[in-house]
Order: sequence, then C-alpha cells, then structure tokens
Amino acid sequence: MSHNSNPWLSLPPNPPCVTPSDRQAIFAWNELHDDDDYTVQVNMLPEPFIGLPEAPVVLLNLNPGFGPGDLEVHQRDGFRNVLHQNLVHGPLEYPFYFLDPTLAETPGARWWAGKLRWLLEQFEPKELARSIFCVEYFPYHSRRFRGARRLRLDSQQYGFELVRRAVARGAVVVVMRSGTRWIKEVPQLGGYAQAWTLHTPKNVVLSPGNFDAGGFDAVVSAIRKHLGGAAKLRVKGPMPEDNGQHTTDNGQPNLATEIAGVHFDNPVLTASGTFGYGREFADLIDLNQLGGIVVKGISAEPMAGNPSPRIYETDSGMLNAIGLQNVGAGRFLEEKLPFLRTLRTRCIVNVFGYSTEDYVRAIEILNHGDGIDAYELNISCPNTRCGGMVYGSDLKLTEEVVAASKRAARFPLFVKLSPNVTDITAFARAAEAAGADALSLVNTFVGMAIDVESRTPRVSNITAGLSGPAIKPVALRMVYQCVRAVRIPVIGMGGIAGAEDALEYLIAGAQAVQIGTANFYAPDTALRVIEGIREYCRRKRLQLSEVIGSLKVPD
Repeated sequence: MSHNSNPWLSLPPNPPCVTPSDRQAIFAWNELHDDDDYTVQVNMLPEPFIGLPEAPVVLLNLNPGFGPGDLEVHQRDGFRNVLHQNLVHGPLEYPFYFLDPTLAETPGARWWAGKLRWLLEQFEPKELARSIFCVEYFPYHSRRFRGARRLRLDSQQYGFELVRRAVARGAVVVVMRSGTRWIKEVPQLGGYAQAWTLHTPKNVVLSPGNFDAGGFDAVVSAIRKHLGGAAKLRVKGPMPEDNGQHTTDNGQPNLATEIAGVHFDNPVLTASGTFGYGREFADLIDLNQLGGIVVKGISAEPMAGNPSPRIYETDSGMLNAIGLQNVGAGRFLEEKLPFLRTLRTRCIVNVFGYSTEDYVRAIEILNHGDGIDAYELNISCPNTRCGGMVYGSDLKLTEEVVAASKRAARFPLFVKLSPNVTDITAFARAAEAAGADALSLVNTFVGMAIDVESRTPRVSNITAGLSGPAIKPVALRMVYQCVRAVRIPVIGMGGIAGAEDALEYLIAGAQAVQIGTANFYAPDTALRVIEGIREYCRRKRLQLSEVIGSLKVPD
C-alpha cells in the first residue's frame, strides 16, 4: 500500500471496523489480549485523525483511547456518519468534530473541551474546528496502549505521511504525547523550528504554561493568520496568570499546575475534613503559600455529626468518624466564604449528600458563591433511598450522582473516590464518563478498633475511616492505576507526611496532592512539603511538569 493513499477508504461499512491491510495483525493481537485493557475495539470506527489535514496547527497524540460511554456513542448512526466523513476527508461543518455543539455531551468532546479551553477562550468553536488537525500514533481504540506499541500496522503509515506533509508546508506541530515515537517515525520533526512538545504528557492542556516560551503564541498566531485576521475574540473573563516560563521571576523552579482549567501556584492542597474552613489555621501558617484549600464537607443543610468519641489514634494512622459535621451550604456562603475570598490560594468546596437530590441541592446553593474555584464530590456516602448503598461502591450510583452534579455545577467538578471497592479503576472510568473534570483519591479506608478492657468500640460509630501513613502504599498504588485508566487529571492523597511522600504521588502521575492527617499533629506540613518539592526540582534541575508522571517502568 502506498503511504500517500488513504487506507480508510477501504474500511468495511460494518464491524469488524479494521482495514484489510491491518486485519491479520489486529486479530492476532486480540487473540492474545482477549477482553483486557489492551484489546483493540474492532466494533468501533477508528479515529486515526480528526479535522482538516491542511489545518495550520497539527496535534500529535498517542491513540483514541476507550472508556465508559464510548461504545454507546459510536453505535449512534449520526456519530458514525460524522466519523465516516472524517475518515474519507469529507465535508463537515465542524471538521474537528468534537467541537460541534451537537456532540458536546460525548466523552471525547468533554475530554477535548478541557484540553482546548485556552484556545476556546480566543476563538469561536467553528473557527477552531477548521484550524486544528489531530493525528493519532495508533489509530484504533483501546483502553491502554503501552503493550500495543509493539503492533506495526500498514494504516499508521498514512498518518505519518500526513505529518510529513504538515512539516513540509510549515504548519505548527504540537507533540502532545509520545514525542520519541513520533520523531522515530517522522524524522523531519527533529530540529523542526515549528514543533513544540507539551511539558505534561498526562495532562495535555494546550495552555501557555504547558509549552516552552513562545509555543502557545505560535499556535495562536498560526490560527489567526489562517483565519485572515478575522477571528472573533471570545475572551469570557481574565485569563489565568501563566507567563509560560519554566521558572518564577526569582529563578526558582515553577511549581504551578493546572487541573480542569484551574491554575494552582503549586501542587499542594490541604484535604477536606482536616483543615476546617481554612481560617482555623490562619494563625498557624501563611495560607497564601498553599496551592489550595479543600474545605470540610458541605451539605445542603447543617449537620451535627456523630457523638463522641469520634477519633482514635492507631499505629501509623488515625480512625475518625466525625460524621461530616458542617454549617450547611447557606451559612458557608455567608460566614466562611468571605474570608476564603481574601486569599490568593484556590478554594475547593467538598460537597456531600445522602441522595442525589441532596448533592444537587447543595451545589445549586453553592453556585451563588463567588470565590469558589471547584467542587470536590464526596461519593463515600450512603444513599438512604437505595438501602444505604454507598455511592462510591456502586457503579450505577456513581454515574448517577456525578452526572447530576455535573449538570448542576457552575464550577469544575472533582470526584473523590472511595478505596473500599474491588477495582477502583472501574469507578474512575465511570466518574470520567459521567462528566467528572478530575479525580481525587483516595478517601479513607473503613476500619475499626476495640477497647479490650471494656469490650467496646473505640469510636461511637463502631467503624471509622482510617487515614495516615499506614494507608500510603495502597493509596499510591490506586493513584497509579487510575492515572493509567483515565484521561482526566488525578489528585493524589493518603498518608503524605513529607515531601518524599508527595513526590511519589507526583511521579506516579498525580497532577497535585492533598495533605490530610498530618495537619492535625504538624500544621505546617503542607508548607514543608512545598519547599521540599521545590528543593527536589532545584537539585534535579527539573520543572514540576517533568516530575509528574515520570515513573520509569521496565518494559
């Protein structure tokens, strides 16, 4: 097959959706990987590229991925028609079809909306849809790619040829992921002045801070030139500060990170339930040095919490059953939020309820508050309308509450996962498919302790949540798994007591971390962790973006 000819013209109209030249290799691969994360999804149309090949900006990605909700979307006739048109380079009103408003609720559109947010601040969706072109290194859908890189397909050559043509005509090329593989296949990218590589391959947001200096401006300039200077500016408000620099003005490593469009000065946040409403620690540390504060869980109405005893210290940890005591959403807006608004630190509000309606009602009240940067949805609560089944332990309930909360939310929605499940990655994917903008994990593990002298529970609730250093190895493993399972950012927590603990989570792929139990016995822990991360980056001559997801795993 000629590299210049489009192999997707010969794609069968019905499954299996595999080109004749790829069939033998794909079927042999799937025989070895039957129904696992590496299975190639032959019942879904491939997405080897998206958009107009002649677009001025070309994005190089790894593969289309596969998650909850994708198969259902791909079975819709309208969506399949769009994909067919794209595969044969046919006419589409929105060539980069995930920017089409009619597809806004599809998993792919939600993913791309987060990655292109900065460009959508400046260009109308239809203009942007005619100005960017994405090529996938591997054209078929699979949940994970690492093993599949050993597959060599004839159809890939056409994608590589499209990139060579883009370089020849002087397009701006943005390497989102797998730069080494792309340069191996398209050597022209090596040394190409208009090629830019994003700093963070696990969070491929096209934002100024994710490029080397000048990269984001090059993308914007190429699009404006393509549109003949007639682009309609779409700025909805002040753009987050991002100077595109690797270092701060004083030469220190740049620790800034971005999650779902929220800019954090550093990746260290304080965890919900361990830091009150923030003001309680104002006399102990400089709150403005924190990356963010996640306030204690807020419900629609005030709650008194559980009776004492509610806390018990364990070896290398702590059991707590506070019972989510809080002032309620209305009083939070009136009494607590005004102080938080005075801080430079980002404010994330943890939200919980005992029915889906409770969650939505709390969010609808909180939507009236200025100064909230994001919500964190605590789904480790029992649904009293479903026999007490915990939301975060049931996939259908997880999807239900996340989808309903996302529809109601004015601000980005982070979903906090429970570790008390068999496979946490299934819940990560369910939350992502339902609309979560990011994940935070893990919440506490269910445990208990008994006073052997009195033969009574150590806490009044009998069981309680275990946190602290004892849970870190398990929590770290779960964060690592979820980072590999989803496309949205992950915030890691569980047993962090020092900078090395936090760095483990970041190296595993977390975009940020939360400090919890350590706040009780060492309120300055978060500040020491920030300084420790800064010193590590200085010593290793790395930027934070080079640390995140940098775990070296043997083949």
